[in-house]
Amino acid sequence: MDPTPINIDLYKKYMNKLNDLIKTTKQNYFKLKINEKQENKENLWNYINYMCGKNKKSNDIGEIKDENGQVLKTDKDIANKFLDYFTGLGKKLAEQIITSHVDSPRAQNQRTGEWRRQVSHKTHPPKVQPPKERLVASGVRRKRKGAGTKPDPKDAGPSTQGGLSPLKRPLAQERTKDMELTYQHRRRRERRAGLYAPPTIQVLLEAYFPGSISRPDPVGTQTSRQRPRRPSRDDWKLATEVVRPDKIRWAINKFSPFKSQGTDGIYPILLQKGQDVLVPHLCNVFRACLAWRFIPEVKADPILGMPTDVMVPKYSFKKNFEIRILDREEWNNGPPITAQNMWYTDGSRIEQGGWSWDLWGRYATVFQAEVAAIQGCAREIIGQGAARQSIAIYSDSQAALKAIGSMQVCFRLVWDCVKALQELGSRNKLTLAWVPGHNKHKENEEADSLAREGAGRALIGPEPFCGIAKTHVRASIDEWMDGKSREWWRNFRQQRQAKMFIKERSARLTEDLLGQNRKAIRIIVGLLTGHCRLNKHMSLMVLAEEATCRFCSEEEETAVHVLCQCEGLARLRFLILGEENPSASSYTKAPLSRLWSLIQRTQLDRVL
Repeated sequence: MDPTPINIDLYKKYMNKLNDLIKTTKQNYFKLKINEKQENKENLWNYINYMCGKNKKSNDIGEIKDENGQVLKTDKDIANKFLDYFTGLGKKLAEQIITSHVDSPRAQNQRTGEWRRQVSHKTHPPKVQPPKERLVASGVRRKRKGAGTKPDPKDAGPSTQGGLSPLKRPLAQERTKDMELTYQHRRRRERRAGLYAPPTIQVLLEAYFPGSISRPDPVGTQTSRQRPRRPSRDDWKLATEVVRPDKIRWAINKFSPFKSQGTDGIYPILLQKGQDVLVPHLCNVFRACLAWRFIPEVKADPILGMPTDVMVPKYSFKKNFEIRILDREEWNNGPPITAQNMWYTDGSRIEQGGWSWDLWGRYATVFQAEVAAIQGCAREIIGQGAARQSIAIYSDSQAALKAIGSMQVCFRLVWDCVKALQELGSRNKLTLAWVPGHNKHKENEEADSLAREGAGRALIGPEPFCGIAKTHVRASIDEWMDGKSREWWRNFRQQRQAKMFIKERSARLTEDLLGQNRKAIRIIVGLLTGHCRLNKHMSLMVLAEEATCRFCSEEEETAVHVLCQCEGLARLRFLILGEENPSASSYTKAPLSRLWSLIQRTQLDRVL
């Protein structure tokens, strides 16, 4: 039996009263419990945590096993095993770190000299001279090795002081000064380029990672002119050890199966059901990103980098004001709550300008505008110095009133509004009430017109005036995804016929298609993509002798011809769609039930 309009109104009225009664009863109960526990702070906070659902979790970690799978039972064995693991952790990590350029000046100068000699040999090959004749005649000594060249400490005889002859000692001192100057100049250049590790870092590395050296070309020091660093064999080995299929499966299984999809539109249940196919590809992608040191960046709307309005939850159990959400029938004879000061607030949104009552800019939502309007009203009354008065503030946003009246506040703007109302209610009798919007109440209609007028102006000052709402972030990500999908679909070289029917990604079309039965989905998708049992497609696969249309016998039977151009179906298309020759895109813009009706009337469902 269908309910009558009168019964529906009565049902809504009694349901609202029941909800208000339940809410009031809960508030009175919790207030009573909190007042009883005011003296003992520990019991008070334990009860608050109980109300918020923050029950104490168990600290039992279960059994602990070693690398061989044996269970460690005693506390001594567990402590020894953890001690062995953490004491050897630095050595294990040191084996995976590639050596660094941070060495002593002598070692670096030796390596620099070897590199210079290699370069000089490559660029300027040494001249090959004929072997000199050995002079054996009396009075003639053979030329000593190294004479006329730079002194070498290896040539020093055992009888010289300090390993150097008197002739070589001044030359060696000059060479040592040159080496020290070269070392200082090189350190300055490395500091400017960001390649020099200070001695403190070197000491820490030697202490915690003995034998390890930092890489001379750290991430982020490459310029745009330099070629990207190719990963070495050690990089791929480390990436293979870190990223394993079992870890990826563990991460996927930790998701809640039916949690809302992310920015890619993929539900976690799809990842969990398709692990066998997806995990090998994900493993390769993650390993390549780690080895190449590549972090994908998403260049989207700058709104993603703006601060949000969300904050750590704060609690307000005692309020100096009252919030009442009345029924529409109570407003038939005017405002049901009368006071000495009665204020009406409203928020508005338009596409060209700001969204609120007082020029809050294009980033504010309607909810933020309503809350900001109530806060501005409270500040205005406080500025007038109102005291010991009865004040009523009306708003047509139940969401704003419920957020202000909630014990838990998660938004900064709402918290600022609550503090302003608390200050106003401490010196006055303050009531916030709901007024039905667009219901021909004179004061509310005037507030609405002023809100629209203010929303049409530009914000004076920097934007955003407050934190960004979550809905804006989601909308920005969805818009970026839609743009990327349109760009991909436009640049895709195949699916010529499908592009004629489907111009862009459409959530409505997807929902409408999934609402059909399985047979209808198969036939509709086949018609829109051209992969169906029409004569043209069958003739291309050499499964039909003729490709002409079965309805007009004049042109080739394709999906575009049958749905848009065939003269034999012009009257039927006019009766169902209202057009004799509709465009291809009109089928996806209209409900798919009309397309399915056309398919059934032409009996193509028996063929396709």
